[in-house]
Parts: sequence; C-alpha cells; structure tokens
Amino acid sequence: MSIGRLDLHAARFTGVLTNTTIQTSLAAVSVGTVALGQFFAFPVKLPADFDVSYPSRLRFLIARGAGAIDNVGTVRFNLSWNRINVSQAPASNFLAQTWTPPANWLVNDPQPYLWDNGSGNTFAAHAFQADDLLGILLGRNGADVLDTYANPILFPLELSLDYTRRCCRCCGL
Repeated sequence: MSIGRLDLHAARFTGVLTNTTIQTSLAAVSVGTVALGQFFAFPVKLPADFDVSYPSRLRFLIARGAGAIDNVGTVRFNLSWNRINVSQAPASNFLAQTWTPPANWLVNDPQPYLWDNGSGNTFAAHAFQADDLLGILLGRNGADVLDTYANPILFPLELSLDYTRRCCRCCGL
C-alpha cells in the first residue's frame, strides 16, 4: 500500500481575515485573536484510488503572525466537513480542537499541523464512500473562551489530505 495526497485549495473566505504570506511567497490569510476567520477549500471528488477502508489525515501548515511577544495560551481551531454522494444522504460534521503553540515559536515560522482525532488520523476508516464529493471549512475561532493565544495565526491557502491508495492493478490473485 502506498500513500496518496489530495491537495485542497482555498476557494473563499469568511470572517475577519487579512491577506498575507508565510515567509516571502506562500500566500496565506491571517486570523486574529478576537474573531472567527475561516476558509473553504474547493470541493473535490475523492480520487479513484482512495481506499475508504483506511483512515486518512488532514495536514496543513500554520505560522505565527506578528503580535505579542510571548507564546502563552492556546488556539481554538474549527473543522467542518461535508461529503456528498449521489447514492446517499449528504453528511456534515463539525470538530473543534484546542492546540498549544510551541514556546519558542518565531513570527512567520511555518509549523506542520495534523488534525488528529486522537488516533493519529483525522478521519476514521469508512468516513467516506467511493465517489464522494468532499468540502472542507477550516478556521480559527479567536472569540472562543478556549482561544487564549495573543498572536494572529497564518493559514496557507492549501490543505493536504493523505490517504491510503487502493491497489488498482490486476495481480492475478
């Protein structure tokens, strides 16, 4: 089995956001500390080789925006996802996660982030069906009581969904 990657690009934004970059050339949006800011990924059809019998992982980069000097506090992320399939009723899910930034996190220093549901994956096996259309909404809820981080968070305009590839060749077995 091998791992495939589906890139999900930002389609539109809601809330209070500022256009910016991570480092010098990675397009991003900055979400502040007192508002809800989020972006929608373009909906995509799951690839034909996506093996739905295995879990999958949503990954993205985040960076610290300029602001307060310290890195004390937690960030509250929201993830909403929808799957649509012509043979089933649409399914919607909402998840929230609190994250503690590293103590020595520098401004504009990208960090990989895995949305972990507690098992090392984001989506459980069979969360999707073959031919699903997937939509993702990712954001920071700076107004949430659990979000105590005093710096903006930068989100690049792309997410990655890592999945296990289904064997698509005839092995003669």
